[in-house]
Amino acid sequence: MKFKIVILIFVIIGIILTPVLLYNLGNRNFTKERIYDKNWDIHIPSDFKIIYHNQDQHDFQGDGRRYTIFVTKETSFLPIIYSQKNAKEIQTIDGCSSDGRNYDIEEFVQAITTDLKIPENYIPKFEEYYVWQKFVNYGNTLVVFYFPGNNKVYFIEKLM
Repeated sequence: MKFKIVILIFVIIGIILTPVLLYNLGNRNFTKERIYDKNWDIHIPSDFKIIYHNQDQHDFQGDGRRYTIFVTKETSFLPIIYSQKNAKEIQTIDGCSSDGRNYDIEEFVQAITTDLKIPENYIPKFEEYYVWQKFVNYGNTLVVFYFPGNNKVYFIEKLM
């Protein structure tokens, strides 16, 4: 009889702890930084610190918009490490504002910031010097801006 009670207690504890452990494991694997690694093979350096994040309610297929701002100590270049393992699937374009402003990318950012209702103080100022990268994968788009004047890196993503 005591043996059955002990087994029952362990089963009840297991039923209670299993969802808690799965929840914690899921949250650890899908941090804001890790999502960019999984979706785009972009490894965000450990010195990047998130200062703002906003996203809409993604549907069951993962479609939606995401907007993240990091601050970094880097001052001279776009410090993004891009893995080439999916190079056939991910198109990469890059440039800087000294080559001339890219109005298509700026319109993309304007559309995302409007849809997500991003506060004005978190929207990039395109009058300042910036370096950018654009990643496209099966209709999904990620634009990364680095503003060396204030050491901010903006990740603006639209998943289709």
